Amino acid sequence: MKSDVVFSIIFKKYKKNELIVASKLYKEEFSLVLSEATFYKIIERLKNKGKIIRVSKGIYVIPKESEFGIIPITEEDIIDDYIADEKGMVIGYGLYNKLKLTTQIPFYFEIYSSIITENCKLIQNVTIKYADLEFTKEIKAMVECLEVLENFSFIQDLNYLQFIKYTENFINNYNDIILDKVLKKIKYKKSTLSFLNNILNYYNIKNNITDYLSSFSNYKHYKMGEIHEIARGYYKV
Repeated sequence: MKSDVVFSIIFKKYKKNELIVASKLYKEEFSLVLSEATFYKIIERLKNKGKIIRVSKGIYVIPKESEFGIIPITEEDIIDDYIADEKGMVIGYGLYNKLKLTTQIPFYFEIYSSIITENCKLIQNVTIKYADLEFTKEIKAMVECLEVLENFSFIQDLNYLQFIKYTENFINNYNDIILDKVLKKIKYKKSTLSFLNNILNYYNIKNNITDYLSSFSNYKHYKMGEIHEIARGYYKV
């Protein structure tokens, strides 16, 4: 099979600037007609000819071009490929900014995705972490909360008043079953779970989070009463 034939198949399968995972492409289209070694030699030839561009180890795109030259793949392109259709979600400062917990703009992005084959992968300035979850609305909401609480002390320029508003909205849909589903796939610190337990208890929301905690441990984290005091001091509420 010639390089041009392989490229023709690739061109029909992928849009320009859509991520092409070479190992996945080989299994889906070429494993019955080409040896793996031959396939990767063809991929290398296509790269050298400029038909495809390497964006990370084993990942390529068909370049999108304008009258001014090649249009580089963006973070949004990469993120969309890995989180669309409940395959993943944004975490880190992209998440904190979306929730209006900080005005800090991310210089790099972090996401969870269920479709990578490694535990962690870096594509340009997007870090992709594996999580074997179907990222439904309910799962996303729970992961968002756990990510915020896990990193609460490290979020720069944290808006405490907005955090209070966020928690008051989150607790309305809290569900122990959803929490259990998440914890089976993503590991969080016990102090993070204790923090969530403290928030739910503050608002008198029944929960079973103590099942994950030790009654002999004194977990260190902010208390919701303290956060209200901080918010009153900052914003005079």
